[in-house]
Amino acid sequence: MLRCFEDLASALAPQRCPGCGGRGDPLCPECLGALTPPPPAAPPAGIERWSAAYADTGAAREIIARVKYRNARAALPWIATATHAAAVVLGPSDVVTWVPTTARRRRARGFDHAELLARRVAQMAGHRAVATLDRLDDCAQTDRVGAVRRGGPRLSVRGPAGIAGWRILVVDDVATTGASLSSAAGALRVAGAREVVAATFARTPLRPAGPA
Repeated sequence: MLRCFEDLASALAPQRCPGCGGRGDPLCPECLGALTPPPPAAPPAGIERWSAAYADTGAAREIIARVKYRNARAALPWIATATHAAAVVLGPSDVVTWVPTTARRRRARGFDHAELLARRVAQMAGHRAVATLDRLDDCAQTDRVGAVRRGGPRLSVRGPAGIAGWRILVVDDVATTGASLSSAAGALRVAGAREVVAATFARTPLRPAGPA
């Protein structure tokens, strides 16, 4: 019951722009205009093509942080619209999937933000959203450092025979090193996926691997 009242209060309260704190739904016009295109970056290993809506800076970074860490899900439709626009240039896919968050974070948040985003993008694209991947570890990428982070999460494919020959779109909110997308692509390709492409709301430049 308390959660219902909190959701109602959030819906009735004025939307605040994550970039400047002013009125915005979800961003004010000034912060929306200040968003920058994603920096050039080669697709992570295993990904045929990769598209993103914005650079992972400023209001774009803050709006994702609010969804992930403050349960500000009202911004998800807008984020999904931007991510869908990025995915359109990749062409049609058989299914849309996502890299699942850790079980620990899903319990803490009560939802998997990547799943919510992927399902909305799939709906906009007229594709199926399918949970193809299982996470085999419980350590988030943001908790890792150096070479361990670049190794990506450990993933396995659910019912691997079912995806043979599929062209799969992997959707995520932000890609920093690209390791999560690469891990997803590796698992999906081993299971027989014909092609794996990726769309993210934001991305940072991929940097050459250095000392841990």
